[in-house]
Amino acid sequence: SRYPINKNNSNYMEFIMLLLVIPIVLIIYSASFEINIYIYFFLSSIIFLTIFTKHSIKGWYWLSLLLIIYSFPHFFNYHFFGQSPVIRNKAFKLIMNDSNYNLEAIKLLSSFVICLYGGSALFNLIKFRLPIYNQPITYKEDIKANLFGRIFIYFILGLLLYASFKSIDFELHKESYNLGGFRFLFAICFILNFFILSYFFSNNFKIKYFILILLLYSLILGFFGVRQVLFWLYISLFISYFFKSYVQNKKINWFLILILLFIIILVFGFILGFRNEKDFSLNTLSRIWELGVYGVNAETSFTFYNMMASIKLSYTTDFFFMKDFKDIFLYLIPSPIFPNKYGFMTLIQFANDYNLKPYGTYFILGELKLSLRHDILVFLFAFLVGFMMEIFLFFVLKKKSNLLVVLYISFITMVLIYSVRNTIPAGIKVFISYNLLIYLIIKYKIIFNSKLN
Repeated sequence: SRYPINKNNSNYMEFIMLLLVIPIVLIIYSASFEINIYIYFFLSSIIFLTIFTKHSIKGWYWLSLLLIIYSFPHFFNYHFFGQSPVIRNKAFKLIMNDSNYNLEAIKLLSSFVICLYGGSALFNLIKFRLPIYNQPITYKEDIKANLFGRIFIYFILGLLLYASFKSIDFELHKESYNLGGFRFLFAICFILNFFILSYFFSNNFKIKYFILILLLYSLILGFFGVRQVLFWLYISLFISYFFKSYVQNKKINWFLILILLFIIILVFGFILGFRNEKDFSLNTLSRIWELGVYGVNAETSFTFYNMMASIKLSYTTDFFFMKDFKDIFLYLIPSPIFPNKYGFMTLIQFANDYNLKPYGTYFILGELKLSLRHDILVFLFAFLVGFMMEIFLFFVLKKKSNLLVVLYISFITMVLIYSVRNTIPAGIKVFISYNLLIYLIIKYKIIFNSKLN
């Protein structure tokens, strides 16, 4: 077995870790900021190091990792330099640099991550364990579209592409940072991302074709200045790589991962430079790394502002109890049918009224703080997420279906990770519309033939 486990010792450790969740959270909430910042740095190190274990295929782990990645630059800059290097607005800087808000944020975030793990530990303690395999897994399903299926998919993608080009203001795009009118293009990309993941897990997977597809896809979207859907795809592929390595008993190529991370930072630096300056020049190329690092700093700091602003606002008002979750149903109504639906969404209107997203992004813990009000309910939410994701993973590994694996990884990416910098209802909408729907179409052979090994 790749991960030999003594069941009794493992259960004992799970029990001990579960017992420690509440005392650790109490210590975090009673400690000063200086102690908490070091607890946070220690927790961050543990999260990064556990990528070497089976946790790297679990939903709670990837949510925790993205929470750390998005918060670490801010807390690092605040602790060592006293402020964020990218936020210039004085009013926003006051919020980001307020010691009370920073203490609240670090308490909430650290405890949330610990409770995510607590839910996972409880699942493994009370009944189930992850299936451990001595041999590589052969996936059950090799998905091949029939002729009607191909025509149907091409027709749908063609309609979306036509609608996308009709709605994009290319003249505005040439002159500004704005990507208005890209909604249909994003829809196409989310569907294509699902199929790219499906090919990655297909029995017919060929690395040379996959790299070519990924390169062309990235270049086309990079030309338009589109980063979001590429970001979600790259995250999905990283999770997929760890998952595939785990179930096939293959060693992780860390050198390859570091090279790919370096290349991705360069690619995003180029996209940022091209989107800002609208010019492909030697100057842009020479500043790619600088732009890439700035982009990471800006992306994380601007996103994390939403959490800090939400904590400040939570002292006076909120939308308890989870009033924003009705937005899920509004999101699912097509815009042509209900063009004014965004005017009725709780979180969007609330954020606009109180200027919670001046940089256009949300942060999942800011939303949970406002929708659940009490920290203990936020921690219960984390506990349930950790527990439910273990159940999902258990059935994914038990079924050994490549299609179900793609759905699982899409869920992690679009519901958990997408919500780190967007809203939870929006993430659920994207998952249902562009992942779950495609899964059901394939699963029940509406337009596909499914060939069993």
